[in-house]
Amino acid sequence: MKRFRLLLTAFLLLIAALPTAAQVLRLHIDGTIQPIAAEEVSRAVDAAGSRHAAALLIEINTPAACSTPPAKSSLKSRRPRSPSSSS
Repeated sequence: MKRFRLLLTAFLLLIAALPTAAQVLRLHIDGTIQPIAAEEVSRAVDAAGSRHAAALLIEINTPAACSTPPAKSSLKSRRPRSPSSSS
């Protein structure tokens, strides 16, 4: 009986440690791209990281032209490199 309880406890702990459904955060940008959009994206990336989200979906619905000339992005990629991409 004691062994059964120990096995049941270990099983329940393993189930509790399993990952839950992946959380995906969504950011929707609508209209012309303004400099504030970079701040919105940066905040969304930070929020996704702090919530341990599996992904951040960025939907962009804009006209073809930007309102400002392209500038060097201040955003840095936070995507971890996979071992297979090192070659």
